[in-house]
Amino acid sequence: MPSESLQIAFIQYISRLFKEGDFSATYKFAFMNALADISIESGLEEHLVIPVRHITEKMIELYWEQARPFSGKERFLCQNTGTQAAMISRIIAVQDTGVSLGEFKRDNVGFDKFVTSVNKFVVTGPLWRLQILSDTPEEFLYKKHNGNQSIQLNSHIQQCFHIYYDLVISLTRDRWQQKIRSIPVNFELVGKKGDLENFLFGCQRKSLNKARDVYLDIQKGQCFYCQKPLKDDVAVDHFIPWARYPNDLGHNFVLAHTSCNSRKKDYLPSLEHLGRWKVQNIEKHGDEISERLAAYFLCDAGRSLSVVGWAYEVNAGKLWVS
Repeated sequence: MPSESLQIAFIQYISRLFKEGDFSATYKFAFMNALADISIESGLEEHLVIPVRHITEKMIELYWEQARPFSGKERFLCQNTGTQAAMISRIIAVQDTGVSLGEFKRDNVGFDKFVTSVNKFVVTGPLWRLQILSDTPEEFLYKKHNGNQSIQLNSHIQQCFHIYYDLVISLTRDRWQQKIRSIPVNFELVGKKGDLENFLFGCQRKSLNKARDVYLDIQKGQCFYCQKPLKDDVAVDHFIPWARYPNDLGHNFVLAHTSCNSRKKDYLPSLEHLGRWKVQNIEKHGDEISERLAAYFLCDAGRSLSVVGWAYEVNAGKLWVS
């Protein structure tokens, strides 16, 4: 457990980073978001080593849905003060081929080449510039490891990300939105009240229908929580609530009555539900979920288990029974 003084220093540093850092593009926001996500998706270590390519892959995941025309229009949000951010432009070019992110990642050779092509933007940009505050390097979060190939989190920083994940993500995404709104070319496109947050970070309801069909088969038409037959009032529920971990993972879904889903709200399910989730989504049907949903969602049973473990570890509230 990090000391109280380190936790305070961590919060202060994150606050200073957004106030004193230079943000001409949104790369640093995506990098910080990726760093926080990877920290809870990985096993706890005192000095976690993270390959830079892993961070780049995570940034691609974050940018993928953002690299689409905004609000049904034929224009894209600009994520750089000047011309469009290069990583966004390259993702748009890939999407023009009609491939989904899941399908693209299954093309190991093609995706690997793409990661290599955009990794340089991470290395020359946010990788070392993120920790420059008021023109002064302050390597509080991580230090270089193996040249530009990886970074190593400083002692207990991963645990700080575990404890303050919600705060880090909230601050990061709030500043990310502010940056996009501040770019002149986006003024007319976004307007004053455009649904920017949902476009940038909201779950894709259209894709959730794909999960509905799969889980309807797996659960044999029964609600995951109350175990009663499902009829028309069906909801695809994030087992670890979206409010706690705002990413779509194929193994983090269950099918529930709309009423059960509404009562659950943003609580973590009971330990009994947790046990049944592990049996259903990991042990019995983990491979089937990966096979059937990989084209639409990120499917990694290990990542899902790490996220679930983190969520219950840091939870301070009551658990939802049914």
